[in-house]
Parts: sequence; structure tokens; C-alpha cells
Amino acid sequence: MTTRASRMLGGLLSALLLAPALAAEPLTPDLAPPELPIPQSVTADGNLAAIHQQGFAHWAAISQSGAGNQGAIVQHGRQHIASIEQRGDGNLASILQFGLMPQQAGITQLGDDNRARIEQRPGTRTDIDILQRGDAMRVDITVKR
Repeated sequence: MTTRASRMLGGLLSALLLAPALAAEPLTPDLAPPELPIPQSVTADGNLAAIHQQGFAHWAAISQSGAGNQGAIVQHGRQHIASIEQRGDGNLASILQFGLMPQQAGITQLGDDNRARIEQRPGTRTDIDILQRGDAMRVDITVKR
């Protein structure tokens, strides 16, 4: 990966997911073995995908087709499951989870210029799915218990 691509992905994670309120969150030590596979597929032009996981036994996937889509997943704690599917152009999706209890989140965007964000924390075994079928839709969900 080029230095420019690394900076872009790092900036994507920061811009999409790490709001000022989250910046003070303590990070758990990275316990995931580096050899765990992360399924990821990207087709078309200008798409960005970033996955960051700490803890153990996570599963995450991002699938993009179209142009100018951005997807990011950050998971801490353990046994979180997250997926993003983007079909269209100019979509933005982010998932954050944190917490020690297993959580599940999914975002499916079928259209153009959609925005979706799921947060969760601290960990309550919550399952959240967002389906956006159409254009220019906005969804922001936060669960804190």
C-alpha cells in the first residue's frame, strides 16, 4: 500500500468514526492474531474501505460497487460482527461498536449519496441493520447502555 493510500485510509477512519467525544475512549490492547482473514472486495473507481479491529473473534466485511463510496468499520471488545454493502455512487457508511459483549451491525446502501452511521457502545448484545434503498438518505443510530 502506498503512503498516500495509507494516509487516506487513516484519515477516513478518523473523519468517519472518531468524533471528538470518542477520541477520549481508552483503547483495548490488540489481542487479535494478525493472520485472521478479513474479507473485503472493492470494484470501480474512487472507493475507499477501512477496517480496524481490536480484541478477538471479530468478523467484518465491506463490499463496494459503483464509484466514490466510502466505508469504515471499527470494532473493539470481542466477537463483534459488522458488514457494509454499497451499490451505487457517493455513499458513506460507518460502523463503530466497542464494548465487551458481542454486537452485530450491518449497513446496506442501494442507491446514490446515502449516509449511514451506527455507533453502539459499551456492549449490550444489540443487533442493528440499516437498509437504504434510494438516494440521498440519512440515518444515524447511537446505542449507549
